[in-house]
Amino acid sequence: FPSHDKGMSKSKSKSKFKAPKFGDTQAWAPRISQGYETLVQHALKGIRSMPAKGGNASLSDAEVAGAVLFMTNSSGANFKK
Repeated sequence: FPSHDKGMSKSKSKSKFKAPKFGDTQAWAPRISQGYETLVQHALKGIRSMPAKGGNASLSDAEVAGAVLFMTNSSGANFKK
């Protein structure tokens, strides 16, 4: 997924911002239960120690939303685009 190369998912996979590790279905479940739109808004605007757009302001909103879709669906969600 293109946004992986732009930094957002890379930082999340290391849990730099205390996010669950990529693919950890149990850890992602509480976040996934918040719903796709909520998770996209958190990713776009930032939440707690995670900065907006994962710290990469050059990402478009669509790229961020796509990264959220990819990460969550790879971690137990079944969100549709």
